[in-house]
Amino acid sequence: RVTLQTLEARGLRAEMTDASETVGSQIRKAERAKVPYMVVIGEKEVASGKLTVRTRGIQGLRQLPLEEFVGQLISQIRARSNKL
Repeated sequence: RVTLQTLEARGLRAEMTDASETVGSQIRKAERAKVPYMVVIGEKEVASGKLTVRTRGIQGLRQLPLEEFVGQLISQIRARSNKL
């Protein structure tokens, strides 16, 4: 919940999904909805203090600290808005 609040506080849209579904099912739903980034936070992520990030259209996962991920998102948003 802290991660969700941090993202929303920085002006980013975010939502948390129902934990009763399997992770695979949640990933498939997000892919069908064309969600650009999926963040998985489980026991390993809590222990390491990093997020596991899956980017739509790119194979593989990245592990990043929350603030680094937020910074990258904000940079991408600013870069796109400068092109308009």
